[in-house]
Amino acid sequence: MLRRISLVAAAVAIAGATLTPAATASVEASCEAGRFCWFQFDNFGGAVTSYRSTNPGQCYGIGGAGYTRSYINNTGVQGYFYASKDCSGSPGGVMLPNKQATDTGVYAYTFRDACVTCKS
Repeated sequence: MLRRISLVAAAVAIAGATLTPAATASVEASCEAGRFCWFQFDNFGGAVTSYRSTNPGQCYGIGGAGYTRSYINNTGVQGYFYASKDCSGSPGGVMLPNKQATDTGVYAYTFRDACVTCKS
């Protein structure tokens, strides 16, 4: 009887271990230093477009799938996402310098960089 209880306890422990949700893996993505990287989906998924700022203030189309939902900004330059195809209207999101976001909360089709926080 004691052996049966031990076997049942062991089976319950094993079943409990297999039913415990796995720890959430951290999302990792890479982007070269000095570049903006836009990802099609949230959590750095889907097509990626990489861009180096050479002309702040210019409007750029998002490459890859044509829109972005997450980004890595490895520059000291701030940028703005737009839902329009020509950077018109109010920005739908801000791309902060040397930051990243797993979900911008908007479907951005164009981007304008601006050296708002740069020091002359």
